[in-house]
Amino acid sequence: MMGPMRPRLVARTCEAFVSLLVLTLAAPALADSYDEDQDAVEPGESEATDPQPEEEEGLSAGGLHVPENFQAGDEQGDEVKHELEEADRRDSGRGLEFAWLVGDLGLGVVDAAGIDRGQLLAPGDTSSGVGLGYGGGVGVRILYFTLGARIAGASAGALNTLGGGGELGMKLPLGNLEPLVLLDVGYVSVSGLAKQAAPGGLADVSGLGLNLGLGADYYLSDHFSLGMSARFGLLFLGRPAQDPDAFSGAMDPVYATGGSGTGTNLALTARIGFHL
Repeated sequence: MMGPMRPRLVARTCEAFVSLLVLTLAAPALADSYDEDQDAVEPGESEATDPQPEEEEGLSAGGLHVPENFQAGDEQGDEVKHELEEADRRDSGRGLEFAWLVGDLGLGVVDAAGIDRGQLLAPGDTSSGVGLGYGGGVGVRILYFTLGARIAGASAGALNTLGGGGELGMKLPLGNLEPLVLLDVGYVSVSGLAKQAAPGGLADVSGLGLNLGLGADYYLSDHFSLGMSARFGLLFLGRPAQDPDAFSGAMDPVYATGGSGTGTNLALTARIGFHL
């Protein structure tokens, strides 16, 4: 019985070995086919399933990111721009001013020997008066500062003053209102001093005038303003010896020689200004 079954067993063994060999060789191909089926995705499916990359904060271009310090600089620039716009709004939109012309008119008070009479006047001669004060100026403006030329005078009773010089000022813009500080210095002459002198008073009484002023201008438009100012000044006056023939009566001996004195003046005036 063992004899006939041996060839059959051998045949089955060979058949099983061949089947195993075929399966072994086919396994890698089946595995690749399975992976391809798994990777295959229907059109449009990837857009729905693939996660979108998160955008990073800050500026970027082509994958290059702007450093944070540059972004901070941009934010600071925006803040400065906003402050400038706010300042322009408070300034009522007025642009830069380059030139100005101003006129003054109001009350003038003069005392030619109010601080030091010296030998300028003889005893009893009046040195003061109250009346009309006036003035005017023209100049340029650089931001908060003004520089110009000015003339001013007063008709105070029997006395008359007239002077001219330079003026330096500072103005602080507060919208349409501009408070100001002014300083002017220049030549000044005074006439009408001494009752007994010929018409016109003592001859050649003149000297240096120094005035400090405070006030404010209100801009009704870009080119037109109204304001007020108060100026207080010192008068450093001198005169030469007088001619006796210029007196209606006997000349006081004081006037036979030159003399000097220190006086004051005050002007409270309204201002009208034109600006370019």
